[in-house]
Amino acid sequence: MYSKHFLKLLHYALLPSLFLGASSIKFNPRTKTFYTTKRSRIRLFKCTTIFFLVNSFFWGRTVEIFLYKGGNEHEYFRTSYAFSLSFSAVTLSSIFINIFQNPACQVMTQIVRYAIYFEGEWMINYSPNQSLTGTGLDVVISSATVIFLTAPLATIYHYLYFPETPIYPTNLLPDECRRHPLIYWGFAVIPVYYGFAGWQTLIVFGFLGVVWIFSTLPLLCSEFRVSGKNQKSRDALRSAWNLPLEYRCVELMHAQISAIAGYALAGFNVAIGQFVLFANATVIIDKAKLATQVKLLLLGWSISAEIGWVFALEVCGRFHGNAKITLKSWKHMQFRTSQEKSYMSRFRKACRPLRIGKEGLFIISRLTVLKFIRGVVKGTFRAVLTIGKV
Repeated sequence: MYSKHFLKLLHYALLPSLFLGASSIKFNPRTKTFYTTKRSRIRLFKCTTIFFLVNSFFWGRTVEIFLYKGGNEHEYFRTSYAFSLSFSAVTLSSIFINIFQNPACQVMTQIVRYAIYFEGEWMINYSPNQSLTGTGLDVVISSATVIFLTAPLATIYHYLYFPETPIYPTNLLPDECRRHPLIYWGFAVIPVYYGFAGWQTLIVFGFLGVVWIFSTLPLLCSEFRVSGKNQKSRDALRSAWNLPLEYRCVELMHAQISAIAGYALAGFNVAIGQFVLFANATVIIDKAKLATQVKLLLLGWSISAEIGWVFALEVCGRFHGNAKITLKSWKHMQFRTSQEKSYMSRFRKACRPLRIGKEGLFIISRLTVLKFIRGVVKGTFRAVLTIGKV
């Protein structure tokens, strides 16, 4: 399931967020344990407080522009609104980690340990270093680490080239003070911090989600499926004696993490959708007013957010689709006695296909990605047509 480098790679990938206080979650590759410490929890609380204060200032300045400085006609209104909206998502994500850090550590530890147990107990003639799952996890974790360490440079770039944007506190100072090199370069430390810390807050969700999906999806796609392709586990797993026990383990872990992740997924779906709509409409409507650098920044954020979220929805949708196929495949299981057949039939009917999301709030299926794309396209055209008439 995991390559020999994955556990150490995950440990090092979580260090930047831990160092900045963006997350309190640590990972011990030797004991395969996710955990927090008193010091890491305090640093997370301090970072969350900073996010809250920064976001409050952003919104305060944005509302001031809207009410007293020309509103939509102000050249920096939409840029300020974009930063306020994005940092609202970061702040809420940080608060979410504060609330669910201990349950998240517990269930993620169970998932990693179960995957290692399953490989040792059932997998034969299997080399994770040469498997798609093992190498895929390494590539995803490594790529995400590099991307999220370089993405904050856009925030820093914006401050260096557009320091007059109202969301920066230096604009409260007189012009001669604000333009002083010591103040200009000294304040740059603050955008550097909250830029990197904000992106690291988001990537923690990505890392935990990737481990969850990559640890569970291969079981649903292949190992738990009767007559599945590319199976690496022993045939004894797919019997009435063993399969119900292993499936129930995965089902219980899935229920625990869905109870936590469901709220986060619903929130991200709303936040990303609204941000993409705003960025697209802003670039189209105000293309003559915005500077080229700002348009590129908004487009870069919009495209990267939409592509990343569409990919996540597609993977989660396939998760549900494969879970349904796996349950149906149990009808073709070979049985030695009629009692085994009767028991497996009742067990199959008692199982519901695993779904990602929160029941009654937001469930991801194969159609969710199409609904999201359709909503973005229709919403962008409606916003352009509506605002254009005003």
